[in-house]
Amino acid sequence: MLATLNLPPHARIIRMDFTACAGVCRISLDDNSDRVVTGADIRSLHGARICRETVRLVRKLPPLITLLSARMARFGSYSTQELFRHTYDEETTESSSFALAFRATGVIEICYLIADSFNFRNTLGAECSLQTEGNLHTLLRRLVEFAPHATQDAFVTAFARSARLPRPAGSLMEFLWAVSRSNPPDLSLG
Repeated sequence: MLATLNLPPHARIIRMDFTACAGVCRISLDDNSDRVVTGADIRSLHGARICRETVRLVRKLPPLITLLSARMARFGSYSTQELFRHTYDEETTESSSFALAFRATGVIEICYLIADSFNFRNTLGAECSLQTEGNLHTLLRRLVEFAPHATQDAFVTAFARSARLPRPAGSLMEFLWAVSRSNPPDLSLG
């Protein structure tokens, strides 16, 4: 019997507006819906660095050898890769992005954002810079000031203090599962 894995309910944040009314934040989600939360509604703040590693084969041949090997492969019985398999090298690239999430009273979904694709200019206005990490610091500071009683995971605490970050998550799915396990939804109305 195969086990099926389902992601916990989640909603991607595309915009946050702290200026609409004092003590209230309007959150626009990617499904074109909005949620209005107060600082007291936010129960927990979570974050993670999500790393991706890509491995690809790179040919280490000079152009003349490439041309000759293509001719040999065309007229001979060997493929280029068989003849020159030792001339390929693995190129590994690693990239990382940051994710933030929160749980709020009365909201079943995990509300999250991915820093690389989040429009900080709409949320931070004049405080926005050209650096994603700096913008994330500013947004996190605002969230912590907005919901000072919210519990913070190890990433949020370390990131806010510019300390060493915890182990990165392997994927967005892993991050959402960690958030759902550490803090189940509270559907009470306050």
